[in-house]
Amino acid sequence: MSHNNIIRSIAFAFSFLVIFSCSDALDKEFLSADNSQQLATRSLPSTADYYYWYNGEKINISSVKNLYYISSSDSLSLETMQFKSKAIAVKTNIKKGSFMLEDKNYWKIVELNDGTTVNNSISIASQLEDEDIYIAPVFGENEQNCIATSEYFYVKIKSEKDYQLLQSVAEEQQAEIIKEIEYMPNWFLLKAPVTSNGLLMSNIFYETGNFEDIDPAFMFNFEPTDCPSEPDFSKQWGLNKMNLCDAWDITKGKSDVIVAVLDQGVDQNHKEFANNYSSLSYDIANGKSPSVLRGNHGTHVGGIIGANHNNLQIAGVAPQSTILSISHSLSISPTISSQLATGISYARTHGAAVINNSWGDQGGRFDELHSSVLEDAINTAIKSGRNGKGMVVVFAAGNYNIPTVDYPASCSPDILVVGSIDSANKRSSFSSYGTCVDVVAPGTDIWSTLPNNQTGNMSGTSMAAPHVAGLAALLISVNPNLTGKEVVDIIERTAQKVGGYSYSTTSNRPNGTWNNEMGYGLCNAFAAVSTAGGEIVTFNDKTVSSTQSVTGWIIMSKNVTVTNGAKLTFNAGESVTINTPFTVNAGSQIEISAN
Repeated sequence: MSHNNIIRSIAFAFSFLVIFSCSDALDKEFLSADNSQQLATRSLPSTADYYYWYNGEKINISSVKNLYYISSSDSLSLETMQFKSKAIAVKTNIKKGSFMLEDKNYWKIVELNDGTTVNNSISIASQLEDEDIYIAPVFGENEQNCIATSEYFYVKIKSEKDYQLLQSVAEEQQAEIIKEIEYMPNWFLLKAPVTSNGLLMSNIFYETGNFEDIDPAFMFNFEPTDCPSEPDFSKQWGLNKMNLCDAWDITKGKSDVIVAVLDQGVDQNHKEFANNYSSLSYDIANGKSPSVLRGNHGTHVGGIIGANHNNLQIAGVAPQSTILSISHSLSISPTISSQLATGISYARTHGAAVINNSWGDQGGRFDELHSSVLEDAINTAIKSGRNGKGMVVVFAAGNYNIPTVDYPASCSPDILVVGSIDSANKRSSFSSYGTCVDVVAPGTDIWSTLPNNQTGNMSGTSMAAPHVAGLAALLISVNPNLTGKEVVDIIERTAQKVGGYSYSTTSNRPNGTWNNEMGYGLCNAFAAVSTAGGEIVTFNDKTVSSTQSVTGWIIMSKNVTVTNGAKLTFNAGESVTINTPFTVNAGSQIEISAN
């Protein structure tokens, strides 16, 4: 079993504990509270100690033990917060923040001592010495993954004429109407009294039956989709162009997917390669490991492919892949073809799935001159690399702004040739183009790693190619059964058509319409990775009473009961996600098999 499969197994085991804690018997307090409307109650774990209303359904939820949201208009009150009971004390400040409504409010999430005997926010609030501090429960899995409620909540009145009714109920409950929500007619923001909180108060308002809807104002941590918080990420415009943030929701690569960088060497001591630099890295000139740093270029290329997501500098396309640096000066020499052939062959024989080549001759100006030894190494890698599945060989198109790509990028139709675009979605002014260009990627003003823990800007198709090499690594990470040709086909088929260019059906271009400046278009990482992973198979709302098997790359399941001694098997290529309710009765089985 691979490392990742072990993780999946552990995660499922944890979920399973939750599944078996489920019960149809809910706390009587929750059932009796529904005294004004006969509405559905969702069956969730019996450990739930709170509830709220959503779309007419009562949702029972569990708070995180000893974690509470507290707020005040006075920041000093929070820092000096004291309890009447000495048995209650703040153990840890989990999160701090401030926000603006009509006035500045200060808040934080705190963890109380494990010995705290009171078990709900109202009881905790009664112990506060300062009567102007609000307190509310926190929900989620733990202190790292939690959502708070606050003193605020939202109420929607049925029509404008019901505003007086809202005022009446608010006065009765000592709640304050703050304002109507901008551009949201009939929705109002209210503030609970200090003796309650927004969650409890929203339930009271809803259960009167007088209002159309409520919202307890959960404090969701809305952030850009899985984009890393690297300090220089905002400078990496190309990653968003390629929809990488969405792709990273699926995969960030795997350590057993090796990307070779045949270049001037990748700085093995750079902090952005602390977790994924291969010990097998090699220097062609001296025929030994490790790789030797012979210029800035290789480190810049390597960072685009695989810089760690470690909150230090930048983000690489495939940060969890392994970088195999194969170094060469790229300076002319009598035996340069054989040296580069050696580098490609070394990558093939040492397990590389992808090789990036951000180099070539002087604008493909010598079409009549070819190197058989170099081409043999390339073709062998394409045909027999990865134990016969084939390596993905990526080459930069060249920087001469001519309709002819560099050699050896032009030597084989099986090479993935990459041109460059700028941030305005135009072909970079330097990018070579023509019949050999397959796709384009960001290549103008690209921010990446430089030797000695530095970062900086470079431009060229040399920068475009590693974006695509990293993408190829992501595809193989989600589906290692893909051949090299299949990887190339997927990247080409899923490319985005860049506006302002005319695309047409072209002979020998089977993967869609094509343009001689843009190729098939700009690489779309999310579309490519999704396609590589295969279909998402759903298995919902089922009762399994006999042996049954479900197969898919990604399997998602909900509201399933396995009974009567049955066995349900999930055969997943990548992952299985099980959401409650999900029940396996005594004597029945569920098994998960992942590749």
